[in-house]
Formats: sequence, structure tokens, C-alpha cells
Amino acid sequence: ANCFQMVERVHVAKLPLQGNFYPVTCRAHLHDVRTHERLTVHTRQAMAVGSPRAGTLDVLLERRTSVDDNRGVAQNMLDAL
Repeated sequence: ANCFQMVERVHVAKLPLQGNFYPVTCRAHLHDVRTHERLTVHTRQAMAVGSPRAGTLDVLLERRTSVDDNRGVAQNMLDAL
């Protein structure tokens, strides 16, 4: 969890969708072994990532504000309950 080491995660088809999401503290990457291309996502806070299908990377983040952030909700927000 110090951002110097990464753990490889492999999609397990037998698990339900939520079983293939994992915590990430600072970065996650998606690597294409055929073309050797890599997409890396760096984060400022802990969140969860998963790859439910080949070539996709889903990032789950928690939005929490004590005042309206003027981004469409028009109220304070506590999404994670």
C-alpha cells in the first residue's frame, strides 16, 4: 500500500461482478498482453477498481460534500451509506 508495489489481479469468471472489484490506494493499470499497451490510473484517495470485461477498467469512487459543489445535484451529498 505504499505505491511502490503492485498486485496483479486476474478476472475470475466464476465470481459475481462485485467479487472482481479490488481496493486501490494510489494507482491501477490495465495491460494488453497482445499489443503491450498499458492504461494507468493514478488516484489521490483510496477507491475500488475492477475489470468486468476485457479492455475495460471501472473505477468506483465515493463522493461526499458538505455543501453543493455546483455539479448538477443542487444539494450536499453523501453517496456512500
